[in-house]
Amino acid sequence: RDCLKGGHSVDPSGLRAEEVFMICRSMYPCSEVDVAAVGAILATGNSQPKFYSYMALCKDPLVLLKSSAAVWKYRGVRCIILRILQDLMNANECIAMQSSVTASVASEYLAARDIIV
Repeated sequence: RDCLKGGHSVDPSGLRAEEVFMICRSMYPCSEVDVAAVGAILATGNSQPKFYSYMALCKDPLVLLKSSAAVWKYRGVRCIILRILQDLMNANECIAMQSSVTASVASEYLAARDIIV
């Protein structure tokens, strides 16, 4: 979060943030780390981060695209977002396939989601 607050001299490329993220994912449940990271990434300026449960993120992985455009300029943060997005989209695919009436409905939903990304 520090590199997103304007503390560019601390972590100008966001690589330290990515390193901490990956270390945390190896020590703690990935779902908890991902929820915390998403909250930090989606918080803007002085606003409090919104809380999303991991299940809510799995059901709507595109919520990550609500992040400000500024976060994409930090390579490490970009990698964090893409890593989380990949995992959420995989989980979302399973949810869509299991909860859709037919496979074709699920496929149409997933195709539309993928086009957006």
